Amino acid sequence: MARLPKTEGIDPTAAMTTLSVRMPTAHKDELAELAKEKRMETGALVQTADLIREAISEYLKAHRKA
Repeated sequence: MARLPKTEGIDPTAAMTTLSVRMPTAHKDELAELAKEKRMETGALVQTADLIREAISEYLKAHRKA
């Protein structure tokens, strides 16, 4: 499986860091299911972390002060 291109809005050359969070197991399971569905639709290797990065990027874009 091919990897999806880097999430839009995330500079692939930017320094990256690790963020650990606690979340309800149901949320993790739902994200895993969404990633699986996206893999089946696209044939690309989509991981839960890809969906989380995308969601954070969209949130920041929507709430960033001009």
